[in-house]
Amino acid sequence: MDVAVAAYIERYGTVEDILVLDLVSCEWRRWARDQLRWRTRFQRLYLEEFTFLAGEQDEAADSQDWRLVCVQHDLGYASGYHLGAFTAQDEASMLRWLFVTRQAINRMSRTMTDVLATSPPELMPLHEATYWQRSEEHLKLLQDSLGGWTAGESSAWHPEWNVKLADHVQTIKKLHNQAQWNAKYFKVLEPPFQAILATDMTQIPFIVPPMIKTLKMMWSSSKYYKDCFKMGGLLCRIAQALCVRVCRAISITALLQGDDDFQDSIDVVESAGVMLARWHDVYDPSSTVWGPFDMYSLFHRVDSVAQRCSEVRSALVLLRQVRTFMIDKVQNCDDGSHIDPFERMLQDMDRDLHRHWGAIDDVFAERHTATWQHGMAALRTHSDALLQFVHRLQDKVPIY
Repeated sequence: MDVAVAAYIERYGTVEDILVLDLVSCEWRRWARDQLRWRTRFQRLYLEEFTFLAGEQDEAADSQDWRLVCVQHDLGYASGYHLGAFTAQDEASMLRWLFVTRQAINRMSRTMTDVLATSPPELMPLHEATYWQRSEEHLKLLQDSLGGWTAGESSAWHPEWNVKLADHVQTIKKLHNQAQWNAKYFKVLEPPFQAILATDMTQIPFIVPPMIKTLKMMWSSSKYYKDCFKMGGLLCRIAQALCVRVCRAISITALLQGDDDFQDSIDVVESAGVMLARWHDVYDPSSTVWGPFDMYSLFHRVDSVAQRCSEVRSALVLLRQVRTFMIDKVQNCDDGSHIDPFERMLQDMDRDLHRHWGAIDDVFAERHTATWQHGMAALRTHSDALLQFVHRLQDKVPIY
């Protein structure tokens, strides 16, 4: 480049031309330095891909836009670059498009377990919906970019590349159709997935039945999800998200430091139980509508959380009885001398409950099962003693 600039200046150059061409020469040298850095970086990080893209001749490697290739590798998709339009070397262009399409196919061929490997359990259904919608958008960009290409129009000296790219183009088309179909159903499923995360717990039971109906429609229409493992995996992820939602909505604080009548907490627990019960409508092993699915994955954790919800509700009802109804009866008693003994019994109960439940950070965690059961036993013992105390007051039986 510098030699060409010098030759031009010597023969044709004016002062203005010299200034312009000197600027061009500086820009070219800067671009060459940048390309070398990007090329070195790509070679260091992705040696196998570099060997493929460099081709058999140095000209192909020199013609690659290594910064573009690095960006496309990080994105995993092409972003509107048309075949052969931005390179002077057909060979480099063909290699780059083989690379880009192969990367896209590899990404779209991953299992959903790999796609969602870093997603928190409660976000997996929503991230799965987002994955298909974004995949449809990215594959459409890639398909549009490849739309004008026909087999045999470039790289005639490498016919096997034409065949390979033609196969890639067909695969991209099939993957786009698949993503487009799945994105349509996940567009309907996205609102209930969002509702599982944020909607008031008392409203979620009404979301589950229509969500199940949409999932069954997806099974009957989607080629991708009409598969026991793929649909079963999605159902399992939804079940996990429901359980996480319940676990985060109900804490031990509601039991140890409940409100005046505990009714708000009882409403939340009852709604959670109804929601988990309705989830059982998703699959019956005797059904011929869809499946078979793994019953353990679908319902084991759900049933465990539902059982704990039932126990939490029982505890809340007992605490409400003790802290509202019994206290009212004692305070309304004509003989005020019984208030202090009753309050000491309440303090003993509180100490026992804090001793058993104070360290529980998750009511539904299996590691706390024994501690939870001990606390429930203590609560029943204390509530029975308090109830007997109140009955004696009402019957005016002497209390010793």
